[in-house]
Amino acid sequence: MALLNTVSFMPFRKLLSIYLFIIIVGILMVTRIHNLYLKPNKQFFQTELRGTVEEIYSLPEGNGCRIGEELYLIKGDCIGYIAIGDSIAKEMNSYYLKILEKGTDKIKYYREVEKVIFQQVESDLISRLRL
Repeated sequence: MALLNTVSFMPFRKLLSIYLFIIIVGILMVTRIHNLYLKPNKQFFQTELRGTVEEIYSLPEGNGCRIGEELYLIKGDCIGYIAIGDSIAKEMNSYYLKILEKGTDKIKYYREVEKVIFQQVESDLISRLRL
């Protein structure tokens, strides 16, 4: 009997439109989260990295390190393994990042890292931050 009173109080068509709205908003939110947080970094995938870490900086956007002549912004769990003098190698069109210990061939870190942010930044950024 209570079920009949609920249906007569709230028509099925009105409930259907509310449920459809909630489902559409949910799908949009899941899609947005996937695009922002779960999508692999294609710029990192296409970059080839080879060099020695010359300096490590703490930048407002994250951690930065100078590899050879280029300055890179790094966000991800791999930053904990990077030290000055270590060698970094990453093949083009690969997500595997290899960090070799300073002056040796001992591998400190070798993993597939799709979610890392590893992007080249302006070289004069450090001099502007020091002012």
